[in-house]
This record gives sequence, C-alpha cells and structure tokens, in this order.
Amino acid sequence: MANLTTLSSGSSVTLTVTDQQTIVLNNGLSDKARLQVATGPGAGAVVADNHRGRRVYGPFGAGTVTLSAVSGDVRYELSGDSSSPLADDAANFDNQIASLLAALPVTSTWANRAALVSAGTTTAFFTDVGVGGGSVWTYSGGRWRPYAGQVVLKNLTSSVTQTTTTRAVMDFCTLPAGLWQDGDILECRFYKAMTTGTDTDTTESAIGTGSGTFGTSLGLSTAALTNTNPVLSAIWRWRRVSNTTIRHAGIGGATGLGSAGALLSDITASVPDMDGITTYPQLSGVLTTGAGAVSSLRACTWTLIAGA
Repeated sequence: MANLTTLSSGSSVTLTVTDQQTIVLNNGLSDKARLQVATGPGAGAVVADNHRGRRVYGPFGAGTVTLSAVSGDVRYELSGDSSSPLADDAANFDNQIASLLAALPVTSTWANRAALVSAGTTTAFFTDVGVGGGSVWTYSGGRWRPYAGQVVLKNLTSSVTQTTTTRAVMDFCTLPAGLWQDGDILECRFYKAMTTGTDTDTTESAIGTGSGTFGTSLGLSTAALTNTNPVLSAIWRWRRVSNTTIRHAGIGGATGLGSAGALLSDITASVPDMDGITTYPQLSGVLTTGAGAVSSLRACTWTLIAGA
C-alpha cells in the first residue's frame, strides 16, 4: 500500500469524489479517523466516526467528502487513481467473486445426486431434504452425508390429536429413495399427552409407502399413555442394515432407553425397498375405548444420523 496518501494526526482534508467513487482508509487499530459527506448526495452524513484498520467506503455520489485524522495518521486513496493499488483490487474483484460463488453448494434435489457426482460436484444443497427448505450434503467415499453428520428431516410444528379406536398416523417423515443408507440411524423423539378423559393410548411405529396409511411395523410401541399417566416422552431409534432390512437401535416402551428382556429381531418382512421408492417412517396412536378422551401428539422430531 505504498501509494496511499498519508494524512497527519489532527489534520483534515476535503476530497472531491466523482459519482460512484469509493475511498479506502487504512490506519492502525489504535488510531481513529472520521469520514463525512460534505457536499452532494447525503451531505452531512457521517460515514465513519471511529474508523480503525483498513476498509473501503462508498460508493459516493459526486461531491466532496471530509476526512479527519482524529488520532494517529491515516492513509487514504480514491478509486480510479491510476497510481493506486485499487486498480489491482478492481482487476481481481471478478476472480474473487467467482471463487466465492464456486465455494457455495449447488442447489439441487436428492433425485439429481448421481448427475451431480458425474459433473464433479461434491457439495450440494438439497431442497427436498430437511426442515427450513433443505440441507447441505457432501459426497465422499461413494456416498452422500449430511453436513455435520446429521439432518433434521421433520419437526412437528402443531399438535395432532387422536380421539378414536381406529389407529391413525399422527406424524411421519419423508425418505426419498436412497436417503437412509446402510449404517445410518433414524431417530424419532416425541412427546404425547392425554389432555382429557379416561382411556389408554397405544403408540406404534411403522414404515410405509404412503404417508397416511400405516405400513410395516417397526417393532417399537408403548401403551404407557393413560389418564393416570398423562404424559409420555420417548426416543426411538433404528439402524438401516440394507435396503429391505431394519435393525432396532433402541427399545420400545415409555422412554425408548434402558434395557429389555428379550432380543429384538431385525425387521425384514414386508419392508419396502428403501433404495427404489420413497418411504415414510410413521408414528401412530389408537385409543382403547374412544369414549371421549383426547390424546395429543405435541412434539415429534425425525433426525437422520450418518453411520459412516
């Protein structure tokens, strides 16, 4: 920055700027400088009142700007000065922007992941996976993984109630074909309440080929929610073994944690091909008598955790 002009401590200078010009200030972190528009668009506006370090200000409209070295010397330059290193900055600007854009993930959908790999893309934002409009994934070692190792697939935002003796799907998440991969853990955390009446609510888990029709049982269930035990909070987990085999990574019951008195067998019968079609892990509820009680699913979060 040898071509910068130095303004001595305690001094001021009025700089004439043309339309769209910028000003670079560069001083020590313990020094202070002030920059104010004197004439032209925004006259009187204080652009910088306590400047330290190096920064580009503007662009300004045609007029004048007053620079004051409040404490310590300040060095400055105007864009467009042929002797200024800003010329080099401008020449490199497009390359800097291009590099920044190249570092951002490509926006796509999960179904296009193979095409992305073929094109050499290894980081992508999939708009159809995850809450908030999508999630970032990276490709390495032959598979895609969610950024930071896990992704929240769905988070229930309003309560769902059950009042009948007909089993109903109360919540589900969507697994596009191939999303749940071998070794990955699928986790469901939920909170239920018996808000009124006298009854027993049985909560069951399943995976289906549709979101609203209860599918193949995932083996974890509990009938712990009753009018005398009106609050239920549990964490249920499963690990994918293959595209048609699922293994329990937790136990049933009121918490999903702890120990069980018998080994839970792998789920193999009637498991839909998770690599071939979209599947829907589900959480259901059914009342024993349906005589006026209300069971409410007040929270439910589905999370996919990469296994490798």
